[in-house]
Amino acid sequence: MSFEVRRISETSLHPAQLTASIKNSTSGRELMELVTKHERDLNPIHASAALSHAVKLSLNAARSDVSKDTILELVALVKRNVTEMGNQALANSLWAIAKMRFDTDAMLVAAIIDAMKSRLNTFSSQELSNTLWALATLSHTNTAFTAAVLAVAMPKLDGFKPQELANTLWALVTLGQADKEFTRAVLKAAQPKLSSFKPQELTNIIWALATLGHADLAFTRALLKAAKSKLDKFNPQDSANMLWAMATLGHADAAFMSTLLKAAMHKLDKFSSQALANTLWSMATLGHEDTAFTTALLKAAIPKLQRFSAQEFANMLWAMATLGHLDAVFITRLLDNAKNKLNSFKPQELSNALWALATLGYTDAAFTTVLLQAAKPKLGSFNPQDLANTLWATAVHDHSDEFKFVGVLLRKADLNSKGYKEAALRQLFQVILWADSRGAGSSIPATLYSSCKKAWLGGVGDTSTSKAQQQVLQVVRTLPLCSDAAMEHSTDDGFFSIDIAVHLPEGGKVAIEVDGPSHFVWDARAKQHVLNGATRLRNRLLEARGWRVVSVCVADWQNTARLGEPARRASLIGLLSVGANMEQLA
Repeated sequence: MSFEVRRISETSLHPAQLTASIKNSTSGRELMELVTKHERDLNPIHASAALSHAVKLSLNAARSDVSKDTILELVALVKRNVTEMGNQALANSLWAIAKMRFDTDAMLVAAIIDAMKSRLNTFSSQELSNTLWALATLSHTNTAFTAAVLAVAMPKLDGFKPQELANTLWALVTLGQADKEFTRAVLKAAQPKLSSFKPQELTNIIWALATLGHADLAFTRALLKAAKSKLDKFNPQDSANMLWAMATLGHADAAFMSTLLKAAMHKLDKFSSQALANTLWSMATLGHEDTAFTTALLKAAIPKLQRFSAQEFANMLWAMATLGHLDAVFITRLLDNAKNKLNSFKPQELSNALWALATLGYTDAAFTTVLLQAAKPKLGSFNPQDLANTLWATAVHDHSDEFKFVGVLLRKADLNSKGYKEAALRQLFQVILWADSRGAGSSIPATLYSSCKKAWLGGVGDTSTSKAQQQVLQVVRTLPLCSDAAMEHSTDDGFFSIDIAVHLPEGGKVAIEVDGPSHFVWDARAKQHVLNGATRLRNRLLEARGWRVVSVCVADWQNTARLGEPARRASLIGLLSVGANMEQLA
């Protein structure tokens, strides 16, 4: 490369000194004074350095005086020098353009890429990584150029630093150009260096793997091992991204998650709405229950509910229901903030919200009606599971005011009955039984009824007897009028198998259900377990068949073991006296 020979004035600086002065300037004003004063002496390196430094100064919003006009003036300077720039200047200029907080010059980006093409083989690992990162940040798709960068980078990956490896994989995933071979090569180069990765680099790597759906058990375990000693340095976004990636990959590690949540607990007030929703969603997806952390997270979320998106509202409710954590006060606040955003809810978000509220046993007839109204114009986009969840929730809420709408949904479900999984068909059969109990059975399509009934009956016979159930039966049989109590008794229509059935002399029928953890949610305000929506629906459907239903909580039953059989007998007498109106036992 050759430059015009300039006469050095008394005020001129050596090129290296001028570069240093540019990089050491502490304000936009000082920087531009240097650029103006030494305008005749500026070379392509100076142009790139000035733009890069101006952008860095602008990112420090607390004390930045770098204006948009200043940045644009330096962009023009780079544009005039781009064809004469070396590798580092090109890569740094592209990085600076990607970091700018306003619209970029697409022609300048294209000019920089053109200048890079012929010399990629001479790029360093940092220059290759920065180039990919900048393209991804700019959402600049150039498949051929990116492929050329990858071809040069592949044999050099062992020499990439942790940040370069993390940024490279993140960029390729963001650009949609990461293939399995290159991903495996990045992981192979990264694994021996994981102890040197910073928190954000670790989370960027695992985020990329999760986004790609690239499961590598050995690498993930090694990454989590490296991360465990650094969890106290994780910022809120690092913590949320790590959990999201683990959940998306289906990688459960209870010990690691407990340590991460403990480290994150005191930072929850700094979590964004998305980070809060993603964290709870991840815990629920991996089945990791931590009541204290969940309570703290919900408390931290309350002042931020106005900023929640539709997806974040739906994910929070879904996660609470999946974890079995009921906080009526929080849900009321959440729904108050969600009402004005219901039109932006997607079909899955609407159905998930309805399902979650029903599962938690949270009743708000007015809000349920509003949710259903928001769903009606979007029914054409509901998939089978969305329909099943919406209908099931309506049944759990006993929302009989919407029977006409239920009929519409059932007819729509009938058109796609072959697209339903067994679990969804069983959900629909509960809806059918509920509608029939409310006198609306005539609206049920015959073909749908047949498919759902078959799926339901396949599950009714799939029962197993628990130790607790056997123990309860033994004690029940010692009670007056209960000596003939039977286990796994089928209802007359064959649709339910009752854990313990008692037929009373005067013709009454008592169903004693020995309910384990899956039948309850934790009421955070009452500090006790309460029946969930699915169990309440089961009880109502049994009551519609003439049974008085009594639920025996397995956890409570086990807690009475140390008190002996008399205490257990007294406990059952109390439940039956109140729940089944068997006052004669008291």
